[in-house]
Amino acid sequence: MQEASVIGTLCIIWLVVMGIRFFIRLITGALTIHTTTGRRQDFSNERPPSQAEFLESILGLFACVMKADGQVLKSELYVVKQYLRRNLSDDAVLMALGELRELLNEPFQIESKAVECAHTIRQCTNTDVRANILFTLFEIAMVDGNISNEEREVVYNIGSVFGFSMPMMQVLEHTIGQMYGNHSYSQSGNAYGNTGSGYGDYGYSSRQKQQGALDTAFKVMGLTPDADEETIKKTYRKLAATYHPDRFANESEQKQKEATEKFQAIQEAYDYIKAARGIK
Repeated sequence: MQEASVIGTLCIIWLVVMGIRFFIRLITGALTIHTTTGRRQDFSNERPPSQAEFLESILGLFACVMKADGQVLKSELYVVKQYLRRNLSDDAVLMALGELRELLNEPFQIESKAVECAHTIRQCTNTDVRANILFTLFEIAMVDGNISNEEREVVYNIGSVFGFSMPMMQVLEHTIGQMYGNHSYSQSGNAYGNTGSGYGDYGYSSRQKQQGALDTAFKVMGLTPDADEETIKKTYRKLAATYHPDRFANESEQKQKEATEKFQAIQEAYDYIKAARGIK
């Protein structure tokens, strides 16, 4: 009965999901390939994957996230089915679900498989496609209203290989957390260090989500939403110059990392504000 209630709720909020997908496109950007543990990956001089390998890799990522916390739920499978139905024919969906079932039943090392599959997908997709996949992975992890540390680590490592910055992934987690009433998000904080409060309202409109993201972007830049165009541009130039990674070339590795993440957060916030305000 509880599972039926969850699936019913998912049907209601699916329109909300579609309404905010464009938000991802505004805050994504290709960056250096790395995992959240800091280990760089050497993926040079490899052949592009085939279509079958591409689909197998997507299913592999789904399986990694679904198995991360040690339990596979029907609500997680529902999210996967919706993704497959948007992208495949009915016959192909059935075949894909069969392959996914086999993956879920076989033992494998989750971290290494996730990195391998994420790299395969990065080889043959653009940023928008990878953002869409990452969105779905967060949905799988959060659909039961609680994202575990194991699920979060897997999704963030995948996102890093995809080329997304840590702040961008935290913004995405925050946004989807609002949709699914995620209660463990308050433990990790939002995109820029503020603590969340747990979310339980499935009734957020797309406009509310967009406004929340815009307010966060202004906070990143130390501005208020009523800042004019000239102030926004002037502040961006100042912050970008202050935190540009080149200025920290002779500093410790930790300071370089912190500066890079701050610079990326500033850039993403500025890009989002520009898009939302129509600033050229």
